[in-house]
Amino acid sequence: MKQRSLLDMKTLPLLCVAAGTVLLGAPSMPVSDIRHQTILGVSADTDWVAEELLFPGAPQLTIPKLDNETRDYRFTLRGTGADTLVRDLGIRRSEQRLSSRNGQSVVLLVTRALGSVLPIFSDSALVVQRTLSPLSEMMQSGSTVSHFEYAGAKVRLRVTKPDSADVTAEHTYEVPVFHFNELDLVIRSIPLRAGYRAILPLYSEGTDVLEMDSVRVEGKTPAGAWHVRFADPAIVMTYELDATTREILSQEVFQRKSRRKVTRVAVP
Repeated sequence: MKQRSLLDMKTLPLLCVAAGTVLLGAPSMPVSDIRHQTILGVSADTDWVAEELLFPGAPQLTIPKLDNETRDYRFTLRGTGADTLVRDLGIRRSEQRLSSRNGQSVVLLVTRALGSVLPIFSDSALVVQRTLSPLSEMMQSGSTVSHFEYAGAKVRLRVTKPDSADVTAEHTYEVPVFHFNELDLVIRSIPLRAGYRAILPLYSEGTDVLEMDSVRVEGKTPAGAWHVRFADPAIVMTYELDATTREILSQEVFQRKSRRKVTRVAVP
Protein backbone atom coordinates (compact mmCIF):
# COMPACT_ATOMS: atom_id res chain seq x y z
CA MET A 1 0.00 0.00 0.00
CA LYS A 2 1.66 3.23 -1.09
CA GLN A 3 0.61 5.32 1.88
CA ARG A 4 2.08 2.83 4.34
CA SER A 5 5.54 3.15 2.77
CA LEU A 6 5.85 6.60 4.36
CA LEU A 7 6.59 4.91 7.67
CA ASP A 8 8.48 1.80 8.66
CA MET A 9 6.99 -1.08 10.64
CA LYS A 10 8.55 0.20 13.86
CA THR A 11 6.97 3.63 13.72
CA LEU A 12 3.53 2.45 12.64
CA PRO A 13 2.54 0.91 16.01
CA LEU A 14 3.67 4.13 17.66
CA LEU A 15 1.08 5.99 15.59
CA CYS A 16 -1.42 3.24 16.38
CA VAL A 17 -2.32 2.55 12.79
CA ALA A 18 -0.72 -0.74 11.82
CA ALA A 19 -0.28 -2.98 14.83
CA GLY A 20 -3.00 -5.21 13.42
CA THR A 21 -0.35 -6.57 11.07
CA VAL A 22 1.40 -9.12 13.26
CA LEU A 23 4.20 -11.39 12.13
CA LEU A 24 3.83 -14.73 13.84
CA GLY A 25 6.46 -17.38 14.24
CA ALA A 26 9.40 -15.05 14.77
CA PRO A 27 12.13 -16.88 16.70
CA SER A 28 12.54 -15.96 20.34
CA MET A 29 16.01 -15.30 21.69
CA PRO A 30 17.63 -15.58 25.13
CA VAL A 31 17.64 -12.28 26.98
CA SER A 32 21.43 -12.09 26.87
CA ASP A 33 21.42 -12.45 23.08
CA ILE A 34 18.67 -9.88 22.57
CA ARG A 35 20.38 -7.42 24.90
CA HIS A 36 23.68 -7.82 23.05
CA GLN A 37 22.01 -7.36 19.68
CA THR A 38 20.11 -4.26 20.77
CA ILE A 39 23.11 -2.55 22.34
CA LEU A 40 25.10 -3.22 19.20
CA GLY A 41 22.25 -1.71 17.24
CA VAL A 42 22.44 1.60 19.08
CA SER A 43 26.20 1.74 19.54
CA ALA A 44 26.73 3.17 16.07
CA ASP A 45 25.72 6.62 17.27
CA THR A 46 26.13 6.37 21.04
CA ASP A 47 29.01 5.63 23.37
CA TRP A 48 27.17 4.40 26.41
CA VAL A 49 26.01 1.07 27.82
CA ALA A 50 22.89 0.74 29.95
CA GLU A 51 23.49 -0.10 33.60
CA GLU A 52 20.37 -1.99 34.60
CA LEU A 53 17.37 -3.94 33.38
CA LEU A 54 14.16 -2.07 34.21
CA PHE A 55 11.14 -4.38 34.28
CA PRO A 56 7.50 -4.17 35.44
CA GLY A 57 7.33 -3.79 39.20
CA ALA A 58 10.94 -2.64 39.55
CA PRO A 59 11.42 -0.43 42.64
CA GLN A 60 13.10 2.24 40.49
CA LEU A 61 9.80 3.03 38.74
CA THR A 62 8.07 6.22 39.84
CA ILE A 63 4.50 6.05 38.59
CA PRO A 64 3.17 9.57 37.96
CA LYS A 65 -0.13 10.70 39.41
CA LEU A 66 -2.76 9.29 37.08
CA ASP A 67 -6.28 10.54 36.46
CA ASN A 68 -9.07 9.88 34.00
CA GLU A 69 -8.06 12.00 31.01
CA THR A 70 -8.12 12.39 27.25
CA ARG A 71 -5.28 13.98 25.25
CA ASP A 72 -4.83 14.61 21.55
CA TYR A 73 -1.47 14.66 19.73
CA ARG A 74 -0.69 15.80 16.20
CA PHE A 75 1.86 13.86 14.13
CA THR A 76 3.85 15.20 11.18
CA LEU A 77 6.41 13.47 8.96
CA ARG A 78 9.50 15.17 7.55
CA GLY A 79 11.82 13.65 4.97
CA THR A 80 15.57 14.17 4.67
CA GLY A 81 17.86 15.50 1.97
CA ALA A 82 15.91 16.85 -1.00
CA ASP A 83 12.63 15.64 0.50
CA THR A 84 11.85 18.48 2.92
CA LEU A 85 8.07 18.30 2.59
CA VAL A 86 6.27 18.12 5.92
CA ARG A 87 3.31 15.72 5.78
CA ASP A 88 0.43 15.90 8.24
CA LEU A 89 -0.28 12.40 9.58
CA GLY A 90 -3.30 13.49 11.57
CA ILE A 91 -4.21 13.36 15.25
CA ARG A 92 -3.91 10.49 17.69
CA ARG A 93 -6.19 10.50 20.73
CA SER A 94 -4.95 8.88 23.94
CA GLU A 95 -7.40 8.12 26.73
CA GLN A 96 -6.58 6.99 30.24
CA ARG A 97 -9.20 5.45 32.53
CA LEU A 98 -8.66 4.27 36.11
CA SER A 99 -10.45 1.16 37.33
CA SER A 100 -9.95 -1.97 39.43
CA ARG A 101 -9.62 -5.64 38.61
CA ASN A 102 -9.37 -8.52 41.07
CA GLY A 103 -8.77 -6.11 43.92
CA GLN A 104 -5.95 -4.12 42.33
CA SER A 105 -5.90 -0.71 40.67
CA VAL A 106 -5.53 -0.85 36.90
CA VAL A 107 -5.26 1.65 34.06
CA LEU A 108 -7.07 1.28 30.76
CA LEU A 109 -5.06 2.89 27.96
CA VAL A 110 -7.08 3.57 24.81
CA THR A 111 -5.52 4.99 21.65
CA ARG A 112 -7.02 5.69 18.27
CA ALA A 113 -6.16 7.68 15.17
CA LEU A 114 -8.43 10.55 14.17
CA GLY A 115 -8.51 11.64 10.53
CA SER A 116 -5.14 10.22 9.48
CA VAL A 117 -3.71 9.57 6.02
CA LEU A 118 -3.28 6.00 7.25
CA PRO A 119 -6.01 3.46 8.13
CA ILE A 120 -8.07 4.15 11.23
CA PHE A 121 -6.81 2.02 14.09
CA SER A 122 -7.68 1.49 17.75
CA ASP A 123 -5.87 -0.10 20.67
CA SER A 124 -6.97 -0.70 24.26
CA ALA A 125 -4.60 -2.09 26.88
CA LEU A 126 -5.06 -2.86 30.57
CA VAL A 127 -2.03 -2.48 32.88
CA VAL A 128 -1.55 -2.69 36.65
CA GLN A 129 -1.19 0.85 37.95
CA ARG A 130 1.35 0.10 40.71
CA THR A 131 3.75 -2.00 38.60
CA LEU A 132 2.89 -1.20 34.94
CA SER A 133 2.59 -4.94 34.38
CA PRO A 134 0.44 -5.49 31.26
CA LEU A 135 -2.62 -7.70 31.64
CA SER A 136 -4.48 -7.69 28.34
CA GLU A 137 -4.76 -5.80 25.08
CA MET A 138 -6.95 -5.65 22.00
CA MET A 139 -6.01 -3.98 18.73
CA GLN A 140 -8.23 -3.53 15.69
CA SER A 141 -7.10 -2.46 12.24
CA GLY A 142 -9.84 -2.66 9.66
CA SER A 143 -11.40 -6.10 10.00
CA THR A 144 -8.36 -7.64 11.72
CA VAL A 145 -8.53 -7.98 15.50
CA SER A 146 -5.55 -8.99 17.65
CA HIS A 147 -5.93 -10.10 21.29
CA PHE A 148 -3.01 -10.27 23.70
CA GLU A 149 -2.83 -11.74 27.20
CA TYR A 150 0.14 -10.98 29.44
CA ALA A 151 1.25 -12.75 32.62
CA GLY A 152 4.69 -11.66 33.73
CA ALA A 153 7.09 -13.25 31.25
CA LYS A 154 4.33 -14.92 29.21
CA VAL A 155 2.56 -13.50 26.15
CA ARG A 156 -0.37 -15.11 24.35
CA LEU A 157 -1.61 -13.80 21.03
CA ARG A 158 -4.66 -14.48 18.86
CA VAL A 159 -5.27 -12.80 15.52
CA THR A 160 -8.75 -12.97 13.99
CA LYS A 161 -9.60 -12.14 10.38
CA PRO A 162 -12.90 -12.61 8.53
CA ASP A 163 -13.19 -15.87 6.60
CA SER A 164 -9.89 -17.13 8.05
CA ALA A 165 -8.91 -19.42 10.89
CA ASP A 166 -7.56 -17.72 13.99
CA VAL A 167 -3.79 -17.53 14.21
CA THR A 168 -2.31 -18.01 17.68
CA ALA A 169 1.10 -17.81 19.31
CA GLU A 170 2.47 -18.15 22.83
CA HIS A 171 5.85 -17.10 24.23
CA THR A 172 7.59 -17.45 27.57
CA TYR A 173 10.54 -15.11 28.02
CA GLU A 174 13.20 -14.96 30.73
CA VAL A 175 11.96 -11.71 32.29
CA PRO A 176 8.62 -9.94 32.80
CA VAL A 177 7.82 -7.65 29.89
CA PHE A 178 6.29 -4.30 29.10
CA HIS A 179 4.54 -3.91 25.76
CA PHE A 180 5.21 -1.25 23.15
CA ASN A 181 1.83 0.45 23.37
CA GLU A 182 2.36 1.32 27.07
CA LEU A 183 5.75 2.87 26.31
CA ASP A 184 4.54 6.42 26.98
CA LEU A 185 3.60 5.52 30.54
CA VAL A 186 6.85 3.59 31.04
CA ILE A 187 8.92 6.56 29.84
CA ARG A 188 7.02 8.85 32.22
CA SER A 189 7.80 6.47 35.10
CA ILE A 190 11.58 6.03 34.78
CA PRO A 191 13.88 7.78 37.28
CA LEU A 192 14.21 11.36 36.02
CA ARG A 193 17.78 12.22 36.83
CA ALA A 194 20.47 13.28 34.40
CA GLY A 195 22.53 10.35 33.19
CA TYR A 196 20.09 7.60 34.20
CA ARG A 197 20.07 4.75 31.69
CA ALA A 198 18.47 1.33 31.49
CA ILE A 199 17.34 -1.50 29.26
CA LEU A 200 13.58 -2.09 28.84
CA PRO A 201 12.26 -5.61 28.04
CA LEU A 202 9.66 -4.50 25.51
CA TYR A 203 7.28 -6.81 23.66
CA SER A 204 6.53 -5.45 20.18
CA GLU A 205 2.95 -6.19 19.15
CA GLY A 206 3.63 -5.19 15.55
CA THR A 207 6.37 -7.79 15.04
CA ASP A 208 5.58 -10.34 17.80
CA VAL A 209 9.08 -10.31 19.29
CA LEU A 210 10.70 -9.30 22.56
CA GLU A 211 13.16 -6.44 22.30
CA MET A 212 15.67 -5.21 24.85
CA ASP A 213 15.58 -1.47 24.15
CA SER A 214 17.61 1.33 25.68
CA VAL A 215 16.48 4.48 27.46
CA ARG A 216 18.45 7.31 29.05
CA VAL A 217 17.78 10.68 30.65
CA GLU A 218 19.97 13.24 28.92
CA GLY A 219 19.18 16.17 31.23
CA LYS A 220 16.93 19.21 31.19
CA THR A 221 16.17 21.52 28.29
CA PRO A 222 16.64 25.31 28.59
CA ALA A 223 12.91 25.50 29.30
CA GLY A 224 13.25 23.09 32.24
CA ALA A 225 11.69 19.97 30.69
CA TRP A 226 13.36 16.58 30.98
CA HIS A 227 14.93 15.29 27.74
CA VAL A 228 14.69 11.48 27.44
CA ARG A 229 16.11 9.29 24.66
CA PHE A 230 14.74 5.86 23.71
CA ALA A 231 16.48 3.71 21.10
CA ASP A 232 16.39 0.34 19.41
CA PRO A 233 17.93 -0.90 16.14
CA ALA A 234 15.06 0.56 14.07
CA ILE A 235 14.23 3.93 15.65
CA VAL A 236 15.45 6.61 18.01
CA MET A 237 12.81 8.56 19.97
CA THR A 238 13.36 11.68 22.01
CA TYR A 239 10.81 12.93 24.54
CA GLU A 240 10.37 16.17 26.42
CA LEU A 241 8.60 15.64 29.76
CA ASP A 242 7.15 18.21 32.10
CA ALA A 243 9.45 18.33 35.14
CA THR A 244 6.53 18.41 37.61
CA THR A 245 3.76 16.26 36.13
CA ARG A 246 5.91 14.07 33.84
CA GLU A 247 3.41 14.74 31.05
CA ILE A 248 4.73 14.30 27.51
CA LEU A 249 5.15 17.73 25.94
CA SER A 250 6.61 16.59 22.63
CA GLN A 251 8.27 13.63 20.94
CA GLU A 252 10.38 13.05 17.87
CA VAL A 253 10.90 9.69 16.17
CA PHE A 254 13.89 9.18 13.90
CA GLN A 255 13.68 6.18 11.54
CA ARG A 256 17.19 4.79 11.10
CA LYS A 257 16.56 3.12 7.74
CA SER A 258 14.53 5.80 5.95
CA ARG A 259 16.15 8.74 7.80
CA ARG A 260 12.70 10.30 8.17
CA LYS A 261 11.47 12.04 11.29
CA VAL A 262 8.02 11.93 12.85
CA THR A 263 7.17 14.72 15.30
CA ARG A 264 4.43 14.53 17.89
CA VAL A 265 3.11 17.60 19.69
CA ALA A 266 0.28 17.89 22.20
CA VAL A 267 -2.81 19.63 20.82
CA PRO A 268 -3.96 22.44 23.15
